Amino acid sequence: MVKQTLSSSSHSSAMLASSDHSSSAGSLFSAMLPFSTKLPFLSVRWKAFSLLSLVGIASVIAFLYLFSSVTTEHFKLERAQTHNQSAELLSRLIESSAEDMISLASVTSSQSEFRQALLAKDGPRLEQIVGDLYWNLQLDVGVEGIQLLDRQNTVQSQTGAVINNGLSQSVLVSEAIQWQMDCQSVCLLNAAGPILHQGQVIGVLLISQPLSNVMLRFQETTEINTGLLSREKKSTESNESDLPRFIPSWGRNLEMITNPQSLKPVIKQMAESYSWQELNRHPHIIDVDGRVYEFRAEPLENRNLVVIEDITDEITSLREYKNTIVSLALVALIVGEVGLLLFLWRPFRAASPGTQLLPLVEEKRYQDVIQSLSQSSSQRFFEDETSVLKRTALCMAEDLRHKAEDLRQLEYDLSLRSHALATTAHRLDGLTQVHDLLLSSVDDCVLTLNDEYKIVEANSSVRRLLRLSSTQLVAHQFTDLFLSEQGGRWLKERLDDVLSGVISEFQHSTSMQDNAQTSVEIRWTHQALTDSASNRRCLLSIGQVLSH
Repeated sequence: MVKQTLSSSSHSSAMLASSDHSSSAGSLFSAMLPFSTKLPFLSVRWKAFSLLSLVGIASVIAFLYLFSSVTTEHFKLERAQTHNQSAELLSRLIESSAEDMISLASVTSSQSEFRQALLAKDGPRLEQIVGDLYWNLQLDVGVEGIQLLDRQNTVQSQTGAVINNGLSQSVLVSEAIQWQMDCQSVCLLNAAGPILHQGQVIGVLLISQPLSNVMLRFQETTEINTGLLSREKKSTESNESDLPRFIPSWGRNLEMITNPQSLKPVIKQMAESYSWQELNRHPHIIDVDGRVYEFRAEPLENRNLVVIEDITDEITSLREYKNTIVSLALVALIVGEVGLLLFLWRPFRAASPGTQLLPLVEEKRYQDVIQSLSQSSSQRFFEDETSVLKRTALCMAEDLRHKAEDLRQLEYDLSLRSHALATTAHRLDGLTQVHDLLLSSVDDCVLTLNDEYKIVEANSSVRRLLRLSSTQLVAHQFTDLFLSEQGGRWLKERLDDVLSGVISEFQHSTSMQDNAQTSVEIRWTHQALTDSASNRRCLLSIGQVLSH
């Protein structure tokens, strides 16, 4: 413990002795000046302008990113609204076509010639009537087929393609006009009306119209092309428009499509670029020959309705709008940068002469600094922040001049103190040697224990008596030196009392065993001390040999 105190004092004296070289601080100051550093020099005005410019650029980039995100989301919402409107329009066109066919079936079935021929079951007459009606309606509204059935739901005459999927039976039961859409082999709109005679249903007239007629009307109304896909692989040959009927990558058969010649490259590129699962999840956009098309698939009965819309104008408008905003943002950024430079140039220019005074400060020419600051302050016609800075610098220069004189006197005083501390350290080293000599010359056993009762230091008498080296003693428990049947809890409790200050000292006798297995009777006296280095309590244990 005494040795630790002495070494700390010696270290402090060495640090204070180094104050003789305090004059080298000027070289550290000179290293901070722009004319003496090896790094490229950049003035404060350009640093401030660069940082503010970076903030402005980051703000513009963040604005453009946010604007692009918002604009894109708005475009998606508009497209979703357009999808809903077109789907609703297609549904209304299907319902309108069905209602027209219902009216047509109602008017046609009310004709007397139908009733008379059906009652008489005149087959040739029925064939002639149905054939004439089919050709007239095909030219007028484009019907696909006509079917005439009797009360027993038996076909009496049929012309063209008709799919009767229980519709006639439903009309016979309900005795009311009905319609349905059927997509078995082809997609047809079927409308059926009862034929009445004297209040009794004597038959059913069923008229079919292809769904493609509705899709063509939809294309004429909205300029949006549509197509029908089925899962049946009917043929791998191309149709008249050179479009393959079966598309292997989709696993679908192309039954019909509006405007096939224009959509041929669109279908082919879509089939090469996307799988059917991808197209089913959400709409996709593709660029073909400078035109932008949106492709989406919708379920329709056991078919898939594909909607292909040319959105080139919308995409072009969106891009032009974004480009315009980006151009305006760049112009605003450039104007802002120029304005910022003009705004900051004068105040930074006014502050720049201060940097020219730093070499004078480094050379300790404080009187020249004071004279320069006084002249520049007298030439100003108005006050601003630089005026306050210059007045402050003037006061600091005057203060530095006085402090420089004080530092020279302090340097002389420190050199005297350093010499005195070095002499004191030399004396303390001598005291350390005396301390070690005293511990070595004492016949009694002297141990220093820490607050865990481990041996920290042992004099030569202990090592000689127990025939143990310093390595074997230090960091071992004090009670480990006792014979196995002695020592114990009572001793630790008494040592705790001494360490905590409950009792001032504690004495006890105990038998200890040396390295040669010889018993030694020692009377120990324990007192508490405070380690000045760590400020922790420890024990000084002095043992008197009673028998050996």
